Amino acid sequence: MAVGYSPGPGTFSDRGSVYSSVVGLAKREGEFARVVALEGKYIPQSGDLVIGVVKDSGFTSWLIDINSPYLGVLDVKDALDKFDPVLEDTSDYFRVGDTLLLKVKSVDSVRRVSLTIKEDGLGEINGGKLIKISPTKIPRLIGKKGSMIKMLKHVTGCDIIIAQNGVVWINGEERVMEILSNAIEKIEKEAHTSGLTDRIKEMLSKKLGGEYGDSRQETVEESSDRDTSSNK
Repeated sequence: MAVGYSPGPGTFSDRGSVYSSVVGLAKREGEFARVVALEGKYIPQSGDLVIGVVKDSGFTSWLIDINSPYLGVLDVKDALDKFDPVLEDTSDYFRVGDTLLLKVKSVDSVRRVSLTIKEDGLGEINGGKLIKISPTKIPRLIGKKGSMIKMLKHVTGCDIIIAQNGVVWINGEERVMEILSNAIEKIEKEAHTSGLTDRIKEMLSKKLGGEYGDSRQETVEESSDRDTSSNK
């Protein structure tokens, strides 16, 4: 694959050369070579931003479906400032089916995934729609230097949160969300092709008739206008 580079994710080194360990798209980042797999399950890593759905609640924690072979655990200490298990119930805060924006706090040797919402912008997500795509296609949905996600927000006027576990949250007018959902599915299917950003922009512009083309642009990191509530 490459000579003179250090092995990054999805690669290995043998006799001075770096080879791909998965089928995917090769990228060079500084002195490192990496390969983004074309297919694969989401494997949680510490620091990942994820969107999850509450599957169950216990005395002092919630089990969260994070679109992975492994369930995540959100402990009350990583969600609330104060909690009395004698006087309160975890379901008073989050119920089965609630959607949360979380960060992976840690992953231990047996793949126990600890989650947290004790950071700005994290917490429950209300309204909108969830879309699941292959986690390996998330970099293409974001685009180089955020080009794809900026364009999607600009053209549709929708709020969009892209999580590393392959779950995307969108919020806007019902008709526009449906069009945006179709665009995201197309991006996933054609992630390996060139000129994709321009094709998606043209498709959206035709379907929306330029109605949202002058909407303000946002970056992926902005969360001030997200419909979220954290640290309930």
